[in-house]
Amino acid sequence: MGLIIRRDYVKLIIKGIERQTLLCTKHNLWCIDPPALTSGMIRSMYKMSDHAIENFWRYVEEYLVSKTPIEIFKINGIKVLITLQHMKTHVEFSKRYGIYLDELDCYVCRGGLECIKVPSTHVLKIYIIGIYNDELRFKLNAIYVLKILRKVEPKSFNELMKALRNIVDESFLYLGNLLKVVTTTINRHKGILTEILGPKITRIGLNNSNKLMHHSPILRKLLKLRIL
Repeated sequence: MGLIIRRDYVKLIIKGIERQTLLCTKHNLWCIDPPALTSGMIRSMYKMSDHAIENFWRYVEEYLVSKTPIEIFKINGIKVLITLQHMKTHVEFSKRYGIYLDELDCYVCRGGLECIKVPSTHVLKIYIIGIYNDELRFKLNAIYVLKILRKVEPKSFNELMKALRNIVDESFLYLGNLLKVVTTTINRHKGILTEILGPKITRIGLNNSNKLMHHSPILRKLLKLRIL
């Protein structure tokens, strides 16, 4: 199956990611393994019909989930990948804060979040995977990673989300911004990454766009396919 990009669907996913991350930080939740998007979120954000929502999930499974994992960054024998998981399952929902969660937050906060179980609904989870010499070093929920980024560096989080939105809207000018945000964040926290992954991560220069692109297989591929 060839690669088909539905920009409206990708924007929907980005909006879901941003919404979940903002609610996690606003209410100081753990958000270890929450969904990035659910059918309920789509209904509340876009008022889509059940038929339109089912079409969206078919697209996600056929054209996005099936293409992952994808390398997003590669340097010094380290690979960072992104993978998507789509399932139809029950999910926790906080009636108090209007956020979809994993069971940990609902258990830790007991009745404080007013959690209910939403049965048999579509759920999309996104994971960031770190590999060194073909050995898995970490697998973290993307919402959890972005929650930490927003707490530690809110400006970088805002720049990252803005760059993603503008790239999807076909603005090539923001590709360089996205690369620089990711690279600056890696440079700033390379000590922590070294502790997790093992090998020392050298500083990446920000002035050479071609060199930055060299470290990002997914962006090279998208640029080659003229999707960006």
